[in-house]
Amino acid sequence: MAIDTKAFFAIPEESPRGQPKYLRLKTFLIGELNAGRVRPGELLPPERKMAAAFGLAVGTVRQGLAALEQEGFVRREQGRGTFATEYVPRRVRQETGSYVLMAARPRDFNPTLYYGFEATCRELHHHMITCSCEDNLPVQGNLILQLLEKGIAGIVIYPLTSETTPHYQVAPLRERGIPIVFCHRGVAGFNAPLVTIPHEEMGRLAGKAFVSKGHRRVAIFCGCPISSSDEAYRRGLRSVLRRAGADVPKEFIYITGTPFPDPEEQEKEVLERLKSMLASKDPPTAIWCTSGGMDILLHYLLQELGLSVPEDISLLGTAWGDVEGPIARRITRVAYDDREVGRRAVELLEEMGSGRRALDDTERVVIPVQIVQGQTLAQAGNPCTEPA
Repeated sequence: MAIDTKAFFAIPEESPRGQPKYLRLKTFLIGELNAGRVRPGELLPPERKMAAAFGLAVGTVRQGLAALEQEGFVRREQGRGTFATEYVPRRVRQETGSYVLMAARPRDFNPTLYYGFEATCRELHHHMITCSCEDNLPVQGNLILQLLEKGIAGIVIYPLTSETTPHYQVAPLRERGIPIVFCHRGVAGFNAPLVTIPHEEMGRLAGKAFVSKGHRRVAIFCGCPISSSDEAYRRGLRSVLRRAGADVPKEFIYITGTPFPDPEEQEKEVLERLKSMLASKDPPTAIWCTSGGMDILLHYLLQELGLSVPEDISLLGTAWGDVEGPIARRITRVAYDDREVGRRAVELLEEMGSGRRALDDTERVVIPVQIVQGQTLAQAGNPCTEPA
């Protein structure tokens, strides 16, 4: 058992109210239970060893363990020792509390993700709370403080894309023993499970789909200018194209100028950039859109410019779940099921809340991706063989 005795000695000798040493020990051991370093059913060290490790009298240790036993944190068996039981307050909170889905941006709440999260909460008899911090650091911090007051049972967080989420914003959740799961990106220096998708692999899948159809001149239309996922998309795509003797030139990369573009202004900007690409000496024969909804916009704009998809130019989109609408269903996409993201995140919260998984567990759950065939990817004018 990995009890961090150094952390105990970092606690002040007395609280402002003169907390006795046995209560300090009790509070410390509850924290170890919260962090998962002491697991349900685990045998604690003998009283004399604990006394020596913490610099306390044996009677003080015995008194602290008795207080823990009275509240149901441990059970004491004659001749065997003291065993950790399930963390009762956490169990009560789990049975009556809510699981929170906190997104960086409103658009993160796509219907597929919401359904997966909500359906799994319902199966496990939990309420569900959703909130968005509008990709704003102070708003995110304030929301976390408000949620702490609600006695939530667990939280799934999509950290900011506009700036780095600091450790101190999420630390109070851990201090209260609240399970945390990150989605798509974590927080530096903070250990918690992560549910994500292989963004670079999605780029490679897109590249292989293009190359298999003979495309070498590929343009890419991305979303957020600072998103690490878009960087990974481009990395994966370019790695496949380079093996085929090609690349994505700078002039064939469009990145929106803001995380929250005005739709009308963005349409004008996309149209001008598209015209510029098509007017080049060697225009692209295919386009990949990594930003949701932009593939439909490009489909319309290409038609306005007198081009047919996929006869004149191929189009590949990116999907996070089920797509609706006659145009959307026609588009070939690199896709993953966001329902699985929501479902797996809730399951991780449940495992941590019940003590079956440590709160500071670092498992990385990667959701599978695939190409969903549509009608917008065709053979290039000069087909080539796929690279080895």
